[in-house]
Amino acid sequence: MKRTHTTRTRATVVATLVAMFASLQPVSVATPAYADTVSEARDEWNRLREMAEAKTDELVNTRLCVTETEESLRKTEGDLKSVTAELDVAREKLSRIVAEEYKNPTEPTLDAVLGVSSLAELTEMSDYHDRIMRIEQSAVDEVTAKANALEETKVRLETERGELASLVAEQESALDEAKAAEEDAKALYASLSDDARREIAEADIKDRARAREEADAIGTTLATDTDGASEATESLVERAYEIIGSGYSWSGYSWTGSPESSAFTCSGVVDYALGLPSCSNSPESLYAQVGNRMVFDTSQLSYGDVVFYAFGGRVPTGHTGVYIGNGLIIDSIPNGGVQIRDVNYMEFVGGGPIL
Repeated sequence: MKRTHTTRTRATVVATLVAMFASLQPVSVATPAYADTVSEARDEWNRLREMAEAKTDELVNTRLCVTETEESLRKTEGDLKSVTAELDVAREKLSRIVAEEYKNPTEPTLDAVLGVSSLAELTEMSDYHDRIMRIEQSAVDEVTAKANALEETKVRLETERGELASLVAEQESALDEAKAAEEDAKALYASLSDDARREIAEADIKDRARAREEADAIGTTLATDTDGASEATESLVERAYEIIGSGYSWSGYSWTGSPESSAFTCSGVVDYALGLPSCSNSPESLYAQVGNRMVFDTSQLSYGDVVFYAFGGRVPTGHTGVYIGNGLIIDSIPNGGVQIRDVNYMEFVGGGPIL
């Protein structure tokens, strides 16, 4: 996901936050004086992480395109090899016919004359070899055209592969900048007072604990929505439940076996639920996999569907999650991590089964 906001350089962001933190003074009151500033700092950190997540998703999408292009290129090369062999056979057959006709051009006609009973039959027989040669030449031409088309496809795919490789390099560079921006934000958090950091840590712990408590309370009410669900769908939802209370990550996911020390991006939730490695998908690639099974009204969703939302101006989607029935989803966002949320808490753009 990414949130639309005014673009600022890393230097400007750092300068802004340094100025923000410079005025902080630890105080021991019920409502700390730095509370608003800490909240602003967390918002800024979330924006930086959303930017990094968007860069990660762009890189995932490009790498998936590279993989698809490589597969298409391998198939085209295999097809080209097969057609080239077919062309060699057709050309050899035509060559034999031409060579035979050159060595003994009159014998077939003489043989034909001895056995004909009419002028029409003689005419027909005299054209025999010409017809055969035309047929074989036509076959050669057809296979040649097929080979030429495959050769053009191969060249196009090789060009696409090169362009995608360059794009991957550019996006990896942009991702490095995003990582550096987040590291700057972390460093600035480290400069906060002990009380400020403690407040942030305690709020995070409370958010995670509340998310688990809500999940435990809600989990027993969903049985009616599981009717008819496949074993694979049940597993998908169970794995999504398992990680509730985990924090937010801007890149894929990191699962330690405990939500307390794990983190997920929105597509990371779905990847983990599907049993896939981290950074296997982006919201866009998951959307493409649902394809023509997509529904566009939340009332039509089924247990275990993957859901999609408009976010950050990304097309067709910038956010994803797992539908668990009763109008609820499991997803991950910067401000709260992995939790159960209402299916309509963002602008819904579609959803459907991915299994």
